Amino acid sequence: MVFNFFKSRKLDKYALSIYHVLAPQINLAKDFGKYPDHSTACDYMIDNDYLLSYLNTIINLWLKIEYRLFDQKDCGMVCVKILEMIEPTFSNPIKLERYMGRLLRASKNTKFKKGADDAFMTSTVMFDMQEQEQFKNNKICKEANDYFDNGGFKADQVVTQNLGIPNSGKLGSIPKRFIVAHRILEKTFGKELSAHFKFKNPLP
Repeated sequence: MVFNFFKSRKLDKYALSIYHVLAPQINLAKDFGKYPDHSTACDYMIDNDYLLSYLNTIINLWLKIEYRLFDQKDCGMVCVKILEMIEPTFSNPIKLERYMGRLLRASKNTKFKKGADDAFMTSTVMFDMQEQEQFKNNKICKEANDYFDNGGFKADQVVTQNLGIPNSGKLGSIPKRFIVAHRILEKTFGKELSAHFKFKNPLP
């Protein structure tokens, strides 16, 4: 029992860490996006093959790369926790069955593959992996590096400081790879969210 308690707390910590990275973009869609009245934002999000794939791939990749978590059952538990953080109704087993069913049905779709590829690109940069070399000529990856190297990030940092946003002064100490990876996330996952939910993403 004690082992299971500490294990559950560890998985909760992993879930919260990953959720905090994804939450800003997802919350924009929830707050400003449009989706059917009979649906929830998370249901509508996983109806999109690209978003479904990106979300699932990011979760599983980061668990393996960052936390060395390879047990499929444990990875599944973390995924469930993240889905519940996005939308509490996903504690319902029927919702989880739908999520798994969507993964199976969409897995051979070209948009699904694109989502997985973009999630992999984001991850290779985030964790400074050797595999990121294959993306050096990728348009989105190049733009993200230019954003950091040519002053875009510094300009945005000044804006956040002038607005008095908490902890904005600490942004300058964040390693480049994290800034570039977040930029890639905004231009891939974030861009698809804004298109799917039909809202203008305030992040340039």
